[in-house]
Parts: sequence; structure tokens; C-alpha cells
Amino acid sequence: MHNLRKERTMFDILAKSFKVATRSDGTWSAPDHWVDHDHRTRAQKERDSQDQRRWLRQTGIM
Repeated sequence: MHNLRKERTMFDILAKSFKVATRSDGTWSAPDHWVDHDHRTRAQKERDSQDQRRWLRQTGIM
């Protein structure tokens, strides 16, 4: 019974947060600390990670 009450409380908290988000005027944005400060495009990030993996393989680190 205690678990059920705990789950219900967690659900209520989640439901309230969704209600607040949906009541906002549509200009809601993620908090500042969620922002990805890396301004490279997805393709650039993937290319850089491939280069890094290639370098690690060539040097024997990976």
C-alpha cells in the first residue's frame, strides 16, 4: 500500500509539471543549463568523432 501511495505522489508531481508546461504561452524553452554550447552541426560532430576514433586506432590507444 505504501508503494502505491508513493507512485501516486510521483505521478501527481509529474502531472502538475505537465499542466504547468502546457498552460504556458508556447514560449517555454529549456533551462539554460540544458543548452548544448557546442555550435557544430550534427554532421560536423559525427565527422570529428570518426576522426578521433581513427586517430585512436592508428596510435594503438583504441
